[in-house]
Amino acid sequence: MVLFIYRKSADRNYRPEDITPDEKNIAEIHIAKHRNGPTGMVRMIFDEKRASFRNMTTKYVEHPTTTPALKPKSAFAHRNNSNMPPM
Repeated sequence: MVLFIYRKSADRNYRPEDITPDEKNIAEIHIAKHRNGPTGMVRMIFDEKRASFRNMTTKYVEHPTTTPALKPKSAFAHRNNSNMPPM
């Protein structure tokens, strides 16, 4: 399989102000060769933060950037009791 990726926002022939916000994250995946399979072009969303692609029809939920504080699993985790065996 031979694939070519084209993003207008990465093309040096376009100035950043010429690219609309909708076009900024659009990528075209050109399928040039596919043994016993179809060739063509697929448009996808490029997620620059994660350097990954996803389908345009998929709804995407942004995950929180901070991890919530974890609570200790037991009440003994913070006790300094010499009679207790080490965990």
